[in-house]
Amino acid sequence: MDILKSIRASRLERSRIARSETDRLDSVLAASLQAEERNTQRRWLRLAVLTVLLLTAIGVSALLPNLYPPLDVSPDPAVEKEARELVQEGQKHVSGLRLDKARTELRMALKLAPRLPETWAGLASYHIYYHQLDKVEGLMRKALALNPEYLPALQILGEVALGAGREDEAEAFWRRCPDKTNLGRLYLLQGRLPEAVRVLEEEAGKAPGQRLPRELADAARSGRLTPEIRAFLLPRFPASRSPFTARGWWLLLKEERPGAAIPAFARALEEDPGNVSALMGQGWALLKAGRTRECGPWFERVLRVRPEDPVTLNGMASCLRAEGKIEEAIAVWTKMDALSPVPTSAARHLARIYYERKDCEKASTYLAKVLKRYPEEPGAAEALEDCVKKLGRRPPQTSP
Repeated sequence: MDILKSIRASRLERSRIARSETDRLDSVLAASLQAEERNTQRRWLRLAVLTVLLLTAIGVSALLPNLYPPLDVSPDPAVEKEARELVQEGQKHVSGLRLDKARTELRMALKLAPRLPETWAGLASYHIYYHQLDKVEGLMRKALALNPEYLPALQILGEVALGAGREDEAEAFWRRCPDKTNLGRLYLLQGRLPEAVRVLEEEAGKAPGQRLPRELADAARSGRLTPEIRAFLLPRFPASRSPFTARGWWLLLKEERPGAAIPAFARALEEDPGNVSALMGQGWALLKAGRTRECGPWFERVLRVRPEDPVTLNGMASCLRAEGKIEEAIAVWTKMDALSPVPTSAARHLARIYYERKDCEKASTYLAKVLKRYPEEPGAAEALEDCVKKLGRRPPQTSP
């Protein structure tokens, strides 16, 4: 009897456990089904929302021409004229090292007329000063996209490519220029003398009064390059693979921290001792940091390969003046002034020196040159009037 009771109790327990397990499985299954149903509802809801959004977008895009008429793509001559004037003023400010004013006016020009290639090229001139060649290239490419025949963009992009060692790209840009002098210059630099002769002879024939194509053609024909011609062949914008070069120029020019720029240029020169941009920058950084006895040799190294580089000539003259070698400084600034068809900082320095010396004969000539291009030059108009009174006559007219 006890055994039967035990068997019955065991069966009852197993039955109870089985029912409990079945109930639990039913509960889990129900929960799972409910969750799946909720997920299915969510998926349908998402699909419905996306469908509504898509239909709304299609409807809005269909209505947009009525709600917002298309922008007038025809240029406004008055706006374009104002933008071009701002570009001209901005570039004058760059030449005069009034860089904050330059940036403001060049950006304003770009905002006014973003479809004008001149506005993109104008802002590029600001970044050229800071040696930010990546930005220069990007801006010039935008200008070229607006006008595939825009000559300044073709010329500058060729220079940037040449400086970066992308000679094939430089050739492609300069082939598109009407004036092929730079193309001949590239062939001469590469030693492709027959091609250089052909291109440069054609350019010399187009403009018999221009000396440069003829001199380059003669050099290509003879195969003999003078130091001056070799210097002319070199890239105008020698690019550096080192990020320290651009960093050094930014610290020097934008942040006005020459002391911090010196080690940046030094790092760049460790990587490439012949880096012209870094050599030039190191000279200027030392000069601006007041280490005037150290700056000259850096400029001299650049002038050995670029004897007519205006930025380096200006630095060399400034070093000489800081050391009290005024006559030597005058000689360098005089050379720099003669090399440029437009007034540069050399004319400013010479005007100031001669006026301080009370040499109104020479001072008035340089003052007139400066004022012709920079009519707002501080103190220049007053100094010129003073010289006119002392001389009793106006200075000779200068070309613009």
